[in-house]
Amino acid sequence: MKDIAIQRLDENRYRLAGSITFATVTAAYQNEDLDLTSRDGIEIDLTDVSRVDSAGLALLLEWIRAAGASGGRVRFTSIPVQLERLIQVAGLEEVFAGAELMTNGTT
Repeated sequence: MKDIAIQRLDENRYRLAGSITFATVTAAYQNEDLDLTSRDGIEIDLTDVSRVDSAGLALLLEWIRAAGASGGRVRFTSIPVQLERLIQVAGLEEVFAGAELMTNGTT
């Protein structure tokens, strides 16, 4: 899957599907369906993310920053193993401390 899709599940929950890579981050960043200004915070489910690279990690960090700037927060669930490894290599475990990792071991 080359594209990325952002689906709004309810007021504060979203699901990403596809690849979060250099090829897709601009479209994801410009997606207007994602409301990072919610003071209640939002949850983004990454179960259906098939591939992540460093640009994808940078996008998630930007979402965390943007939400924090407006007094909100972002919580990621079902972080794929590939992304978990990038987080560890970059030393960003503390930034993603509230995230849930995938338990099925898929990459």
